[in-house]
Amino acid sequence: MTARILLIGGSLNQTKIVHKISLHLQDFDCYFTPYYADGLEGFAARAGWLDFTVLGGRHYRDTMDYLTEHDLPLDLYGKQGGYDLVITASDLIVPKNVRNTRLVLVQEGITESEGTLYRLVKTLKLPRYLANTAATGLSNSYDVFCVASEGYRELFIRKGVRPEKIVVTGIPNFDHVRSFCENDFPHRNFVLVVTSDHATPVAERTHVADPVPFLVYQSEHATCGPEVFTEASTRSGAQIASGPELLQLVLARGRG
Repeated sequence: MTARILLIGGSLNQTKIVHKISLHLQDFDCYFTPYYADGLEGFAARAGWLDFTVLGGRHYRDTMDYLTEHDLPLDLYGKQGGYDLVITASDLIVPKNVRNTRLVLVQEGITESEGTLYRLVKTLKLPRYLANTAATGLSNSYDVFCVASEGYRELFIRKGVRPEKIVVTGIPNFDHVRSFCENDFPHRNFVLVVTSDHATPVAERTHVADPVPFLVYQSEHATCGPEVFTEASTRSGAQIASGPELLQLVLARGRG
């Protein structure tokens, strides 16, 4: 008999992650569900009181629209049962009906810093969701925890996650860079700017007041800067004091 797998979505990012994983599991019977909870949290979600979270509101609608658009098999809240494996992108809540099933947790993205709420959750054994993604991995309810990098592996171990459960795999939505090499981008002779609204060092895992790194790529000219774009390489590159100055640089490159 073919093994059955339940994939639990949540935010649209989480839902896309489990969908991408399912594409490598086509020899199995895969079913999908939005994020869900039981007990008091489940009651509150059904009443609409948690529509600002992944348990309802926009996140629930986006996930259901995505699952319907891609014609993915649904088993809302895993009610059919009988699963051999569960895959989820969050363990802040682990529903009772999957706790006795083999479970794989996949890191969804950057985790929040360990602030006061995180310390209270760990010390007082409060519900993990109060600390948001800072509490990712603390349930110990999974058999395998797939994380983004060796750095995150070390971080989760420091938080108390058992090392033997951690596997460094990268994150499906962000780390398969080779997939973007084949594309139908129609434009030529362009200037591309890679930047962000804040500096977010990996070691800090949150926004800081440091200068924002940027990369300017001109399609018709050979690369003249660093061969890689990393936190280290940007520290020795050109320094620009303001956004308007960067814009002037980009426009000048475009005219050149």
